[in-house]
Amino acid sequence: MTHYADAAHKYLSYHVLTNIPARILQARHSNQTRPERDARLVHDAVLLMFVVSVTCLQLRQIREALICGAANVFKGPLSSLAGITMPEWAADELRRNPASEFWQIHFSGKEAAGPSVNAFLPQSMVQVIEEYLMQHRSLLAGGNDPGTLFLNKRGGPLSARQLTSLVGELTARFASCRMTPAMIRRLFELGRQAEKAHDYYTLSRVVGREDVREFFGE
Repeated sequence: MTHYADAAHKYLSYHVLTNIPARILQARHSNQTRPERDARLVHDAVLLMFVVSVTCLQLRQIREALICGAANVFKGPLSSLAGITMPEWAADELRRNPASEFWQIHFSGKEAAGPSVNAFLPQSMVQVIEEYLMQHRSLLAGGNDPGTLFLNKRGGPLSARQLTSLVGELTARFASCRMTPAMIRRLFELGRQAEKAHDYYTLSRVVGREDVREFFGE
């Protein structure tokens, strides 16, 4: 088996990756007999949404994102951030209600070790993150809550190794193909470059397939 043919077994398509969180959420039990298990499933679904969809953040920032104090992920009025790019759905909401609050992401230049990050949380994630924070996260936090959005199995912040292991476990369990966060980010970055250059050759070589349109739902 060639290197590129082998690579075809290591990459999931965009459609499959973005649907894994929904599959994770479907694994919950509605009878609430195991609330900690369900809390962990919702946590994992939100984490994978961040890895796959919130590409403005580095993986380190996802691990370190705070929801307490000077929070990096928070719900608040738009005036709390400067220079944020507003999606159309947010502009519509603001026209209907100028006092609207939105889920936002903010990392200062110092926190980001580079340009500051100001962004809206994708609208598709709002309902799930609110459920996680209101109903589930407290069950996972240890006695000394670190204040981070995501938690390891002991209630502390995720390490880089724990993040890689967890994402690999989730993709293997729910899509039968183990992918690391770095692989996921690389796939989407190559996809953006290929789309911009109208040249899918490099991407096709990486994923080991001649036709890569399926990776982006085309």
